[in-house]
Amino acid sequence: MIYFPESEHEIFEYLDSDSIILSGGTDIMVRKRLGRLKSKHLVSLDRIKSLDGITEEKDGIRILCKTTHSDILKSKIIYDRIPILYQSVSEIGSTQIRNRGTLAGNVVNASPAGDGILALYLLDAVLEIVKKDNSHKNIRIIDFIKGPGRTSLTVGEFVRSIKIPYTGRNYRSVFRKIGQRKAMAISIASMGLLMEKKGKTISDVKIAFGSVAPTVLRITEMEQEAFGRELNTETAEMFSEIVYRSVNPIDDVRASADYRRKVCRNLVKELILFS
Repeated sequence: MIYFPESEHEIFEYLDSDSIILSGGTDIMVRKRLGRLKSKHLVSLDRIKSLDGITEEKDGIRILCKTTHSDILKSKIIYDRIPILYQSVSEIGSTQIRNRGTLAGNVVNASPAGDGILALYLLDAVLEIVKKDNSHKNIRIIDFIKGPGRTSLTVGEFVRSIKIPYTGRNYRSVFRKIGQRKAMAISIASMGLLMEKKGKTISDVKIAFGSVAPTVLRITEMEQEAFGRELNTETAEMFSEIVYRSVNPIDDVRASADYRRKVCRNLVKELILFS
C-alpha cells in the first residue's frame, strides 16, 4: 500500500517499522524486482512541496530531499560553487533516472558505488534528520552510512535535507568514473578530487574513491601528506602507492580486486601529474 501524506507532520502517521519513504522510487523499484523490498508500505512525498528545492544559506547550500538529480544539474549555484557535485551527478544513470531519482535517495540507498555520495564525502556534507516528535538532528554523511545499504536511520526518522558547505573558489574539482561502458554503468571504480594549490605547491587536497570498499573511502593519509608538497613525478608516485594499499575492493563480475587497485593508483598518478 502507498500512503500520500499532505504535510511533513503527517508523514509520521504512516512511517513505522513496516514502511519506508518513497520519493523518486528508482532504487525501490529495483529492490522490488529483485525480491529484496521487505517493507509492506510506502510513504510517498509526492504531495509535500516544502521538501523540494535548493536554497542558499550563509555558510553553504541546502538540498531538500525531493530534489532530483536533474534539478541539481539545472542549478547555477551548484554549477558555480559546488562543481564536484555537478560533475558526479551528471554521471548518474540515464536522463530518465536523473529526472526521477533524488540525491537524498542516493544517500539512503548507501551504495559504495553511489556517484553523488562520493561528492558528498569530499564536501563534508551534513544530513538533517527529522524525527516523529519534530526534533531535528544533524549528522555527517561519513557517520551516517555504515556499510552497503546500511545507515544510522532508525524507525520513524527520515532525511529531510543535505547541507553542503561552500568550498573555496580556488579549488580544482575532478570526478572520474571507470565502467564497462560509457553510459548507465555501475562503476568499477570512481574517484573524486578537490585540490587547492599555490603555484605548483599543494595547499589542500581531499580525495575519495567509490566501489573499492564497503563505503565510499576518503584517503586521509594522502590528504595529510599532501600539504606543502610540489606537484611532480615523485609526489604522484608516492600518492599512487598510498592509494594502492589503502583501497579495499572485492572481486566481482565487473572486475577483480587487483584491477580496481591498479585503476585507482593510475587515476591518482594521472591527476597529480596533469594538475
